[in-house]
Amino acid sequence: MKKYFLLILLIGGFFFLPIRSYATSGACSSHAGVNCNAGADWDGSVICNDGWKNSSVKYSDMVECAEQPKYYCTPEQYNELQDKYSIASLVKQAQDINIDIANVDAEYEQAIINNRARVASAESINSRELLILRQWEIEKNALISSQNSILNQLNQGEKSVNYECSLLGEAEHYNQLSNFLTQLQSLNTTNLICQENSYLVGDKCFCSDGYVVLNNKCVTYVAACQSKYGINSYGDKSFCYCTDGFGWNSERTACIKKTAINNKASKTNNNSEIDKKLAEKLKGKILLQVESHGEAWYVNPTDGARHYMADGDAAYNVMRNFGVGVTNKDLERIKSSKTFAKSNSGKIFLQVESHGEAYYVDFNGNAHYLKDGAAAYEVMRSLGLGITNNDLSKISEGSL
Repeated sequence: MKKYFLLILLIGGFFFLPIRSYATSGACSSHAGVNCNAGADWDGSVICNDGWKNSSVKYSDMVECAEQPKYYCTPEQYNELQDKYSIASLVKQAQDINIDIANVDAEYEQAIINNRARVASAESINSRELLILRQWEIEKNALISSQNSILNQLNQGEKSVNYECSLLGEAEHYNQLSNFLTQLQSLNTTNLICQENSYLVGDKCFCSDGYVVLNNKCVTYVAACQSKYGINSYGDKSFCYCTDGFGWNSERTACIKKTAINNKASKTNNNSEIDKKLAEKLKGKILLQVESHGEAWYVNPTDGARHYMADGDAAYNVMRNFGVGVTNKDLERIKSSKTFAKSNSGKIFLQVESHGEAYYVDFNGNAHYLKDGAAAYEVMRSLGLGITNNDLSKISEGSL
């Protein structure tokens, strides 16, 4: 009998151990856990999730609270998240199971007392009590299993609440920070005044349309070009040009009278014989006078005469005078067929079925769009073939 009684005590003692309930380090075990977001109470103790404030545990001792995120949501958002994950309902279920466990324990103790009062023999008492014990174990284990499941749900739910709360708090923090920086920037730029011909964007000044920065001021394109190349120049958003009657010098650092340019260029024919074979070989080519200052010449593919391109205006005249009309269909053939394009190498084509756009076909079969005189001048110089003064003098100079 003693061994049965000892077994009952051991089993009973095991089931009478405190049941784990949802809490944070046991601080608010019956009050849905510690509310780390609420901080410490006036006496330094923790505040529970259900608002209870009489805990003896210090907030500073809570490891979980020390690991909390830096930013938090508002109390209203926190309550909404609690409802979202049914925290209050789960706490109520866990508390109800605690009550059920206490009731099962009380019923077990009463059943043992009643059994001993009714049965006379010790053998009958022990046999009956073993049946009562087994039934008690089954009921209590089922309740503990249900409680553990609810506590797991509660734990996961509370983690989700805290995580989403921190995200909301962090978003609000950065939103407020962004608003603050915007206001600060507004304060810093309120008194900023831009100079004439410019406007303010944020904390920076930009030149108005038609103006460009020069010496920390906004000036016209013409003024910017004239400050660099002299009064006989003008410009737009992309390039500087020489005015009528003037052209670039060999270094392209100033605009000088075209008569001086033409006199210098025409000297290359003096005391030289014309080489028709050389001219035929170089038809359509762009030549650069490498022994001089890199002057550019275009060899007419029709008669083999060379024409001096002092600047964009001269290149534009060459382009218009020697351009050959081309249909849109043939132009597409030039762009898509290398063989067809190479058969027209060195020629300038004008797109007569459109707006007269000009294209130069190089000797690799590539068509280059010549938007205007400046573009034509730059394209032709980039495709130029170096030539000595002696060989250049063997090619007759043409005139437009």
